[in-house]
Amino acid sequence: MLNLTKKKKPKSRNLIIRNNVESSYSKSNNFDYENDFHRQDLIVNHRKIKQKLSNLLSSKNNYKTSKSSITRQKRIIQNFTNLSKIYLSNIDMTFDHIEKGKYLLVAIIDTPNLNFTSLMTVIEDEENNVERLAIYNLTESNSKKLEKFRIGTVLKIMNPYLRIANDGLSIIRIDDINSFQIIEYIENPCNLCLRCDSSNICNKCNNSVYCSNQCQIIDWNIYKHAFTCGEIIKEETTLFPKWIIYFPIILYLIYYFMMK
Repeated sequence: MLNLTKKKKPKSRNLIIRNNVESSYSKSNNFDYENDFHRQDLIVNHRKIKQKLSNLLSSKNNYKTSKSSITRQKRIIQNFTNLSKIYLSNIDMTFDHIEKGKYLLVAIIDTPNLNFTSLMTVIEDEENNVERLAIYNLTESNSKKLEKFRIGTVLKIMNPYLRIANDGLSIIRIDDINSFQIIEYIENPCNLCLRCDSSNICNKCNNSVYCSNQCQIIDWNIYKHAFTCGEIIKEETTLFPKWIIYFPIILYLIYYFMMK
Protein backbone atom coordinates (compact mmCIF):
# COMPACT_ATOMS: atom_id res chain seq x y z
CA MET A 1 0.00 0.00 0.00
CA LEU A 2 1.37 3.41 -0.91
CA ASN A 3 1.71 5.98 1.83
CA LEU A 4 2.16 9.72 1.79
CA THR A 5 4.14 11.64 4.38
CA LYS A 6 2.49 14.93 5.21
CA LYS A 7 4.92 17.82 5.29
CA LYS A 8 4.32 21.21 6.82
CA LYS A 9 2.02 23.01 4.44
CA PRO A 10 3.28 26.39 3.25
CA LYS A 11 1.21 29.53 3.19
CA SER A 12 -1.81 28.95 0.98
CA ARG A 13 -1.70 30.33 -2.58
CA ASN A 14 -3.89 29.81 -5.59
CA LEU A 15 -1.43 31.26 -8.10
CA ILE A 16 1.99 30.24 -9.34
CA ILE A 17 4.31 32.86 -7.91
CA ARG A 18 7.80 33.96 -8.84
CA ASN A 19 9.24 37.08 -7.25
CA ASN A 20 5.72 38.02 -6.14
CA VAL A 21 4.55 38.25 -9.75
CA GLU A 22 1.42 36.46 -10.90
CA SER A 23 2.16 33.58 -13.26
CA SER A 24 1.42 33.78 -16.97
CA TYR A 25 1.06 29.97 -17.08
CA SER A 26 -2.43 28.80 -16.23
CA LYS A 27 -4.07 25.44 -16.86
CA SER A 28 -7.15 23.58 -15.75
CA ASN A 29 -6.76 20.86 -13.14
CA ASN A 30 -9.99 19.17 -14.24
CA PHE A 31 -8.26 16.69 -16.49
CA ASP A 32 -8.55 12.91 -16.91
CA TYR A 33 -4.96 11.74 -16.33
CA GLU A 34 -6.03 8.09 -16.22
CA ASN A 35 -7.17 7.99 -19.85
CA ASP A 36 -4.60 10.18 -21.61
CA PHE A 37 -2.74 7.32 -23.29
CA HIS A 38 -0.37 9.55 -25.26
CA ARG A 39 0.76 11.18 -22.02
CA GLN A 40 1.17 7.76 -20.43
CA ASP A 41 3.37 6.48 -23.27
CA LEU A 42 5.63 9.54 -23.23
CA ILE A 43 6.13 9.64 -19.46
CA VAL A 44 6.55 5.89 -18.90
CA ASN A 45 9.09 5.60 -21.72
CA HIS A 46 10.90 8.68 -20.42
CA ARG A 47 11.12 7.16 -16.94
CA LYS A 48 12.38 3.85 -18.28
CA ILE A 49 15.19 5.67 -20.07
CA LYS A 50 15.98 7.65 -16.94
CA GLN A 51 16.29 4.47 -14.89
CA LYS A 52 18.71 2.99 -17.45
CA LEU A 53 20.77 6.19 -17.46
CA SER A 54 20.89 6.20 -13.68
CA ASN A 55 22.42 2.73 -13.77
CA LEU A 56 25.02 3.75 -16.38
CA LEU A 57 25.90 7.15 -14.96
CA SER A 58 26.49 6.86 -11.25
CA SER A 59 27.94 10.28 -10.48
CA LYS A 60 27.50 13.89 -11.59
CA ASN A 61 30.95 13.88 -13.17
CA ASN A 62 29.66 11.49 -15.82
CA TYR A 63 27.55 14.29 -17.24
CA LYS A 64 30.51 16.45 -18.29
CA THR A 65 30.24 17.53 -21.89
CA SER A 66 32.91 17.91 -24.52
CA LYS A 67 33.75 21.36 -25.88
CA SER A 68 35.47 20.04 -28.97
CA SER A 69 32.42 18.10 -30.23
CA ILE A 70 30.13 21.14 -30.35
CA THR A 71 29.67 23.26 -33.44
CA ARG A 72 29.64 26.92 -32.49
CA GLN A 73 26.31 28.52 -33.41
CA LYS A 74 25.31 32.13 -33.73
CA ARG A 75 23.84 33.41 -30.48
CA ILE A 76 20.08 34.02 -30.60
CA ILE A 77 18.88 37.17 -28.85
CA GLN A 78 15.77 36.45 -26.79
CA ASN A 79 12.94 38.67 -27.96
CA PHE A 80 9.40 37.42 -27.47
CA THR A 81 7.69 40.77 -27.92
CA ASN A 82 6.84 40.28 -31.59
CA LEU A 83 5.97 36.59 -31.32
CA SER A 84 2.44 35.19 -31.09
CA LYS A 85 1.48 32.37 -28.75
CA ILE A 86 0.92 28.89 -30.15
CA TYR A 87 -0.25 25.64 -28.57
CA LEU A 88 0.97 22.12 -29.25
CA SER A 89 -2.41 21.32 -30.78
CA ASN A 90 -1.74 24.00 -33.45
CA ILE A 91 1.48 22.33 -34.61
CA ASP A 92 1.46 19.75 -37.40
CA MET A 93 3.31 16.78 -35.88
CA THR A 94 3.80 14.92 -39.18
CA PHE A 95 6.87 16.64 -40.65
CA ASP A 96 9.95 18.65 -39.71
CA HIS A 97 9.36 22.40 -39.60
CA ILE A 98 9.87 25.57 -37.59
CA GLU A 99 6.94 27.63 -36.36
CA LYS A 100 8.43 31.01 -37.21
CA GLY A 101 7.10 34.05 -35.39
CA LYS A 102 5.55 31.86 -32.68
CA TYR A 103 6.36 30.83 -29.14
CA LEU A 104 5.31 27.97 -26.88
CA LEU A 105 4.52 28.43 -23.19
CA VAL A 106 5.06 25.03 -21.55
CA ALA A 107 5.87 23.42 -18.23
CA ILE A 108 8.17 20.47 -17.55
CA ILE A 109 6.12 17.56 -16.20
CA ASP A 110 8.80 14.91 -15.64
CA THR A 111 12.35 14.88 -14.29
CA PRO A 112 14.78 15.72 -17.14
CA ASN A 113 17.38 13.22 -18.39
CA LEU A 114 20.73 14.97 -18.80
CA ASN A 115 22.97 12.90 -21.03
CA PHE A 116 26.39 14.21 -22.15
CA THR A 117 25.51 16.90 -24.74
CA SER A 118 21.72 16.75 -24.59
CA LEU A 119 18.73 16.93 -22.28
CA MET A 120 15.42 15.12 -22.68
CA THR A 121 12.19 15.69 -20.84
CA VAL A 122 8.40 15.85 -21.27
CA ILE A 123 6.43 19.10 -21.44
CA GLU A 124 2.80 20.17 -21.48
CA ASP A 125 1.07 23.37 -22.50
CA GLU A 126 -1.88 25.12 -20.87
CA GLU A 127 -4.32 22.95 -22.82
CA ASN A 128 -2.82 19.79 -21.23
CA ASN A 129 -1.25 18.73 -24.54
CA VAL A 130 2.04 16.89 -24.05
CA GLU A 131 5.18 16.38 -26.12
CA ARG A 132 8.80 15.40 -25.71
CA LEU A 133 11.44 18.11 -25.50
CA ALA A 134 15.09 17.70 -26.48
CA ILE A 135 17.80 20.30 -25.98
CA TYR A 136 21.05 19.67 -27.87
CA ASN A 137 24.51 21.19 -28.21
CA LEU A 138 25.18 21.47 -24.49
CA THR A 139 28.64 22.39 -23.24
CA GLU A 140 30.09 22.64 -19.75
CA SER A 141 29.40 26.37 -19.73
CA ASN A 142 25.90 26.62 -21.19
CA SER A 143 24.57 23.47 -19.49
CA LYS A 144 24.61 25.35 -16.15
CA LYS A 145 21.39 27.01 -17.30
CA LEU A 146 19.71 23.62 -17.13
CA GLU A 147 20.85 22.64 -13.64
CA LYS A 148 17.66 24.14 -12.17
CA PHE A 149 15.42 22.25 -14.58
CA ARG A 150 12.84 20.27 -12.64
CA ILE A 151 9.17 19.38 -12.66
CA GLY A 152 7.21 22.64 -12.68
CA THR A 153 9.76 24.72 -14.60
CA VAL A 154 7.85 26.99 -17.00
CA LEU A 155 9.51 27.83 -20.33
CA LYS A 156 8.94 30.07 -23.31
CA ILE A 157 10.30 28.47 -26.47
CA MET A 158 10.93 30.85 -29.35
CA ASN A 159 10.22 29.67 -32.92
CA PRO A 160 9.57 26.05 -31.82
CA TYR A 161 11.17 23.41 -34.04
CA LEU A 162 9.10 20.26 -34.58
CA ARG A 163 11.27 17.33 -35.54
CA ILE A 164 10.50 13.71 -36.40
CA ALA A 165 13.07 11.82 -34.32
CA ASN A 166 14.91 8.62 -35.22
CA ASP A 167 12.20 6.56 -33.52
CA GLY A 168 9.63 8.01 -35.95
CA LEU A 169 7.87 10.05 -33.25
CA SER A 170 7.57 13.81 -32.96
CA ILE A 171 9.64 15.93 -30.59
CA ILE A 172 10.20 19.62 -29.90
CA ARG A 173 13.89 20.19 -30.54
CA ILE A 174 16.09 23.06 -29.35
CA ASP A 175 19.55 23.41 -30.89
CA ASP A 176 20.44 26.78 -29.36
CA ILE A 177 20.13 27.15 -25.61
CA ASN A 178 19.40 30.86 -26.04
CA SER A 179 16.18 30.20 -27.95
CA PHE A 180 14.17 29.58 -24.79
CA GLN A 181 13.62 31.42 -21.55
CA ILE A 182 12.87 30.14 -18.04
CA ILE A 183 9.81 32.11 -16.93
CA GLU A 184 9.14 30.74 -13.48
CA TYR A 185 9.05 27.71 -11.21
CA ILE A 186 5.77 26.32 -9.93
CA GLU A 187 6.09 26.14 -6.16
CA ASN A 188 5.90 22.59 -4.75
CA PRO A 189 4.19 21.17 -7.87
CA CYS A 190 2.26 17.93 -7.73
CA ASN A 191 4.23 15.22 -9.54
CA LEU A 192 1.15 14.43 -11.63
CA CYS A 193 -1.06 17.48 -12.13
CA LEU A 194 1.41 20.32 -11.26
CA ARG A 195 -0.98 21.79 -8.69
CA CYS A 196 1.12 24.24 -6.69
CA ASP A 197 1.76 24.07 -2.93
CA SER A 198 1.34 20.29 -2.85
CA SER A 199 2.27 19.01 0.58
CA ASN A 200 2.31 15.19 0.49
CA ILE A 201 5.73 13.62 -0.02
CA CYS A 202 6.23 10.08 -1.34
CA ASN A 203 7.65 8.21 1.65
CA LYS A 204 9.65 5.83 -0.55
CA CYS A 205 11.85 8.36 -2.37
CA ASN A 206 11.19 11.43 -0.17
CA ASN A 207 11.39 13.49 -3.32
CA SER A 208 8.17 13.45 -5.32
CA VAL A 209 5.31 15.57 -4.01
CA TYR A 210 1.58 15.08 -4.55
CA CYS A 211 -1.51 17.13 -3.87
CA SER A 212 -3.59 14.06 -2.99
CA ASN A 213 -3.56 10.29 -2.53
CA GLN A 214 -5.43 9.94 -5.81
CA CYS A 215 -2.66 11.68 -7.77
CA GLN A 216 -0.01 9.48 -6.15
CA ILE A 217 -1.92 6.27 -6.91
CA ILE A 218 -2.39 7.29 -10.56
CA ASP A 219 1.28 8.26 -10.88
CA TRP A 220 2.40 4.96 -9.35
CA ASN A 221 0.04 2.57 -11.10
CA ILE A 222 -0.32 4.21 -14.51
CA TYR A 223 2.74 6.43 -14.97
CA LYS A 224 5.12 3.99 -13.21
CA HIS A 225 6.64 6.37 -10.67
CA ALA A 226 8.69 3.43 -9.39
CA PHE A 227 11.09 3.91 -12.32
CA THR A 228 12.22 7.17 -10.71
CA CYS A 229 11.51 6.16 -7.10
CA GLY A 230 14.56 3.95 -6.69
CA GLU A 231 12.58 0.77 -7.13
CA ILE A 232 12.73 -1.57 -10.12
CA ILE A 233 9.54 -2.56 -11.88
CA LYS A 234 9.56 -5.92 -13.64
CA GLU A 235 8.36 -5.83 -17.22
CA GLU A 236 4.91 -7.25 -17.74
CA THR A 237 6.27 -9.46 -20.50
CA THR A 238 9.55 -11.33 -20.10
CA LEU A 239 11.68 -13.26 -22.55
CA PHE A 240 11.43 -16.49 -20.54
CA PRO A 241 8.65 -17.74 -18.26
CA LYS A 242 9.32 -17.96 -14.53
CA TRP A 243 9.34 -21.75 -14.53
CA ILE A 244 12.38 -21.85 -16.83
CA ILE A 245 14.67 -21.95 -13.78
CA TYR A 246 13.24 -25.39 -12.97
CA PHE A 247 13.85 -26.74 -16.48
CA PRO A 248 17.14 -28.58 -15.63
CA ILE A 249 15.39 -30.34 -12.74
CA ILE A 250 12.52 -31.37 -15.02
CA LEU A 251 14.97 -32.80 -17.56
CA TYR A 252 16.78 -34.69 -14.83
CA LEU A 253 13.54 -36.24 -13.53
CA ILE A 254 12.48 -37.27 -17.05
CA TYR A 255 15.87 -38.89 -17.63
CA TYR A 256 15.75 -40.59 -14.21
CA PHE A 257 12.34 -42.21 -14.76
CA MET A 258 13.21 -43.25 -18.33
CA MET A 259 16.29 -45.09 -17.13
CA LYS A 260 14.47 -46.99 -14.40
